[in-house]
Amino acid sequence: MTASILNMAASTYIVLEGVMLAQWLRERDKRREKEAIDKAEGQVRQWEAWYERKQSAEKKGQPFDEPPPGQEGHQRNSEE
Repeated sequence: MTASILNMAASTYIVLEGVMLAQWLRERDKRREKEAIDKAEGQVRQWEAWYERKQSAEKKGQPFDEPPPGQEGHQRNSEE
């Protein structure tokens, strides 16, 4: 009888640990997904701002040689 109670307690503990692990993994995945979405939205905002500056310079007839986001290390020719 004592052995079966101990087996039930051990089984319950293992099941609860599995549930807690699954919940932690789900929360981690949701957090990572949100971080990826936030990063992508930030990149879109950077591109939109760059494109607006480019259009504004072109409308004013000014040269625009600012590299696109993510290419800051590369110099662009202002004649393009």
